[in-house]
Amino acid sequence: MERVARVPKRPRLPQEAPPLPADHLLRVLEHLEAVGQIVHFTATFPSVALVVLLVRGVLLPGALDGIIYHLKPDWSKLGSPLAARQRCVASTGWEFPKRRMDRALTPYRLP
Repeated sequence: MERVARVPKRPRLPQEAPPLPADHLLRVLEHLEAVGQIVHFTATFPSVALVVLLVRGVLLPGALDGIIYHLKPDWSKLGSPLAARQRCVASTGWEFPKRRMDRALTPYRLP
């Protein structure tokens, strides 16, 4: 029986201790100015973007007709069974019965 040569073991590297939660806090405090700039941007950018989109949408042709359509209801359509079903199901949030009722109450075929 032949002897198998032993492969020397690699020396183990010293393992670093996991960082403590306080270490993360100290790093954030070191870069507090940069964090403040990021928070300032993320707090104001959505508001500015929404105002820009609102102005852009209002200036489109036919926008006034659409705004009036949504603010002034058509009372004759509120008595239809489809509108009543939409009001009931939209308030409960059920999706499957809603699609099933759409198929039953509309004259055209839904997917």
